[in-house]
Amino acid sequence: MTAFRCAREKEVADLLHRGHWPQACPAELRAHVDKCSCCAELILVTQTFQQARAEAVVMPRLDAPGVVWWRAQLRRHVRDAQAQGEDRPTRRAKSREQR
Repeated sequence: MTAFRCAREKEVADLLHRGHWPQACPAELRAHVDKCSCCAELILVTQTFQQARAEAVVMPRLDAPGVVWWRAQLRRHVRDAQAQGEDRPTRRAKSREQR
């Protein structure tokens, strides 16, 4: 970015942060941005960060490690029970609890 700051940069930034760019801005401001590299760079950088943030929010949430471990243990018990010919592995788990 350039070291010079534009007098209309704050106005452009406000519109960007409110999500009003370019729909709710005056035509004269859009014409200014076409000529001003400082404002054009501000728009490019801000929109890039806004898009990256929106994509990050959409990313799926992972389960807690304890839940992942518990499911893996449950799958192991089911697999072991099937290997031994049991059709209901929960009976084996319940009988272990009663001991």
